[in-house]
Amino acid sequence: MNIKDAYDYALSKKAAEYEFKEEWECAIVRVGGKMFLLEGGEGKINLKCDPMLAIELREQFDGVEPGYHMSKAHWNSVALQSDVSDDEI
Repeated sequence: MNIKDAYDYALSKKAAEYEFKEEWECAIVRVGGKMFLLEGGEGKINLKCDPMLAIELREQFDGVEPGYHMSKAHWNSVALQSDVSDDEI
């Protein structure tokens, strides 16, 4: 998966909206005004996640780590070219 595919998939979800936040120089996908996906830099995306599941995914995949510049409890950074399959993302 590449960054465009990730955004296209996220934006296909009901009520998803795209925003580019200039002060962060970052594209964001929101649902109901709340962020759930944003660029994590260097071929990564940050995804909002249930805190217990976030830890489980970090333990299961090398390509998942605590969210870069985000709340480590609620966000994971996912490397798009890693051991995490497109279906899992």
